[in-house]
Amino acid sequence: MLENLFGNINDPSVQKVLRSLDMIQDAEVKAGEYIFREGDKSTEFYIIGLGAVEILKKLDEEGKEKVLDTLGSGNFFGEGAIFTDTPRSASVRALSNCRLFKIDKRQFFELLKNNNDIAVTFLSNMLSVVNQRLHHANRELVVLYEVSRIIAEEAKNLPELASKILYQLVGITSDEKAAFLLIDEVGKDRVVAEIGFNSKEINFDEFFEPYDENFEGVKNAFKDEKTHSKVIGKYLILGIKNLEGKLSGLIVLFDKEGEFKEDDIRLSVSISEQLGHVVENFAGKEAAEGKDKLNKEFLSF
Repeated sequence: MLENLFGNINDPSVQKVLRSLDMIQDAEVKAGEYIFREGDKSTEFYIIGLGAVEILKKLDEEGKEKVLDTLGSGNFFGEGAIFTDTPRSASVRALSNCRLFKIDKRQFFELLKNNNDIAVTFLSNMLSVVNQRLHHANRELVVLYEVSRIIAEEAKNLPELASKILYQLVGITSDEKAAFLLIDEVGKDRVVAEIGFNSKEINFDEFFEPYDENFEGVKNAFKDEKTHSKVIGKYLILGIKNLEGKLSGLIVLFDKEGEFKEDDIRLSVSISEQLGHVVENFAGKEAAEGKDKLNKEFLSF
């Protein structure tokens, strides 16, 4: 937690400095409350003592937001306020009841001016974490660019598109098996592409049964607009939704250890979010072709 930034906070000299500056202020935030919003002109930097928060970016003028990241105990956010005078570039909302440690910009520069050793430790540790975040962000940009290219090339060929997307996801998560399912309103769900599974033998009710779940229950869980992914035992399920939040497909990833890293899940969700309009267009085209075929058969009869 605080040790990650300030070094050994049990050191009396470090404690003395922090107390003398009244530097660490406690803040209690309830689940669902915003700590700050995009565009705010606040100057505090926060360390999460207990709980978790989500970082949100506004997508449109109506206020729709996308989750960019989630952070838990020991992480920090809002560091940009210390180094710039620009408004907040994203919003932060509590996912659970949180205890936060708050540091004001003015207090930080007092520390930098009068206590170089502690300030250098603080900056070094902070930059190390920020560098890791930039590394993950660059990785995401590369992967999402490749996914966009695949979508542009294969938008009219869903099986080929689905297969290439699965290979991207398996490469990211190092999972052994993956399946891409098209969800039909009348219950005729089907596997469009798979890796490692035998599509003729796939029965997700049987797969989820040991975890007291069934496939219909899994699909129902994605009716919640906030649900984009779900881990059930050794399976990671990703929802494919259109702009209105209607479920049109699912991606199921299998890991024999049942271990899914948060960064990998977040990137996988970003990929699945790009697929909604493609899958919806394909399903609509397929339905129209089926109706046209039926009409022709009726007329020929």
